[in-house]
Amino acid sequence: MRRVVTVVLLGAAVRIQADPREMDVIREKFKRLEAPIRREMDARLKPLRQAYANELEVCAKRLELEGRADEAADVRRERAKVLDEEGVRTCGGAERSDAAVREAPRQLPVAVERIKTREELLAAAKTKLNAGQYALAERMFFKNFALDSARGEGYCRLGCAGVKEDGVFRNSDLTAEVRYLVVLEGAPLIFDSAVELLAPVERVRGMAVMPGGTWFEFDRRALPSKPLAARCRIYYFGVAVFETEWVRSGDSSRYDQAGKRPWWQDRNYGGLVNLNTATAQELSMELGIKAASVTDLLKKRPFFTKEEIVKRVTGIGKKTYELLEEKICVR
Repeated sequence: MRRVVTVVLLGAAVRIQADPREMDVIREKFKRLEAPIRREMDARLKPLRQAYANELEVCAKRLELEGRADEAADVRRERAKVLDEEGVRTCGGAERSDAAVREAPRQLPVAVERIKTREELLAAAKTKLNAGQYALAERMFFKNFALDSARGEGYCRLGCAGVKEDGVFRNSDLTAEVRYLVVLEGAPLIFDSAVELLAPVERVRGMAVMPGGTWFEFDRRALPSKPLAARCRIYYFGVAVFETEWVRSGDSSRYDQAGKRPWWQDRNYGGLVNLNTATAQELSMELGIKAASVTDLLKKRPFFTKEEIVKRVTGIGKKTYELLEEKICVR
């Protein structure tokens, strides 16, 4: 039994010594056949990998812009792996943003004090935005805010230069709020829009195409009459970066209340919620109105009487109105 095992073991040893020479021949043959195929595959994969790496870089910058530094670091590590596959040296590691995550408030009331200058707003924004966000905010230049109308609807328009959507900056990062002044039957009335997203358009009526920038339209709504004036505030990641005013004709100071308070200064209504200027949070939390009804109410403004909400706002019937009647006002 021992001799058989020995023979087998010796035989195995012989085979092990003989196999490499045979395998070398096979391996060389395989490599010769494989080489052109691999070169072709690498050539085809290289632009794909590079495109993947570029998209990961944009994604990382975007996450840093949003203050999501840990997630940005993960994306950059993935990007480094992709580049290493291409033999591209990386700087090793991701840059971490030193800014904390900041959530943009869902609702911000239109300011009631004087209109702030661009410099004042940027100084305040510097303490609220992270470094990447602030760098982009500094580059933004807003112009030509105005009210226009088409097909029986009024809407706002605004130009923004200095930045353009590229994956890092997104148009959806910008929001707007507008406070309007209208007069109906001789009575002045102010009302607010909701927090509006800005819709990009190629060009606006009567204005040239904006090179290196974008025209926006926002807050389309049916209006009983064209407003006399409007005050607009633009937010970037929920932080105010621009304020301006539009007046149909003349100087807006002639609309000021009692010659002292600016027309956009809201009044104290003795604890009542003004349906025309309350934020979505106030309507929801203080009045208990459901989200769908709040959205519809914001879009149906202005209201000239409290009772209008029964007929005009979805989800608010007579029973709901009876519960709200003593808590609300319209002026």
